[in-house]
Amino acid sequence: MKKCGIVTLWGDNFGNKVQNYALQEFLKKNYNFDVYTIVYRNEKNTSKVSLKNKIINKLNVYKNKVFYGKLLEQRKSEFYKFSNKYIKTYPKQYSSQDNTGELNDIFDQFVVGSDQVWNTCWEGKNPFFYLNFASNDKKVSYAASFGIDRVDPLYEEMIKNELSKFKDISVREEQGQKIIKDLINRDT
Repeated sequence: MKKCGIVTLWGDNFGNKVQNYALQEFLKKNYNFDVYTIVYRNEKNTSKVSLKNKIINKLNVYKNKVFYGKLLEQRKSEFYKFSNKYIKTYPKQYSSQDNTGELNDIFDQFVVGSDQVWNTCWEGKNPFFYLNFASNDKKVSYAASFGIDRVDPLYEEMIKNELSKFKDISVREEQGQKIIKDLINRDT
């Protein structure tokens, strides 16, 4: 059985978990893949949204440490249970310090999506989410989203270069289609 690796956002978010599970099951059922989600841990997420959420979470914890702390731990526990029960993850987790090139030898296909994987406010500035470790013939996106109207000019050249290497590209929104067309002159 061929192995397929999903690269998507990994966090404590209901939408993220549901889309990850749905894509996993779709690939298993329709392509008979042995599917694993490859977890990428960003050891220093410095996005403004992330920093804002961290500050708000800390303030809320201090406001009502016992009540909010228990709810937060319960929420994390539920995500952990769901992930362990329904999402098959590759045993090794990766970060920017790791040799991700080994993945190309392990998997026959890679699918990035179906979340805001290319949003430059989040992981969209990270080459890992453009499958930079994989052979071009193994790179596919499925309902990948930029989640923004245009690409940050700071990352435009890198994104253009990485997207041009994909075998097939599927995006979620019309604006994503326009971004792909503008950057690499391809239809999705």
